[in-house]
Amino acid sequence: MIKIIRKQYPQLSFYDADLLKLNTFPKKKYNAFWASSVLMHIPKRYWPKMINNIKTILKPGAIGYISVPKLRPRPRSKYDQRYFNYWKNAEFKKILTQNGFKILQRGSIKKSVWLWCMTQLPKK
Repeated sequence: MIKIIRKQYPQLSFYDADLLKLNTFPKKKYNAFWASSVLMHIPKRYWPKMINNIKTILKPGAIGYISVPKLRPRPRSKYDQRYFNYWKNAEFKKILTQNGFKILQRGSIKKSVWLWCMTQLPKK
């Protein structure tokens, strides 16, 4: 996928990183991040480590968007055996604030399984 996207957008940088392996992360620091419907596949027990790894590539005051499901987005089937973790509003807020993020806005998409949150790291 990265080879394809690099050809389509050669002016942008793309990295192949493992969220649980800090040595795979870029050395650059960023002002923002977007994690829409992707972190739901990381088991909750790894979230503190994953969040701390993400924070290492963010500048002070960086903002971010994260969305996670309240329920499985589609029913499990023999063709779809993907792992999902599900979140309650309070639990989602707690994991982010305990790991240093300020909640700027949060909510859920009506008639949907998704919770979302806009966050910010301290400006220091």
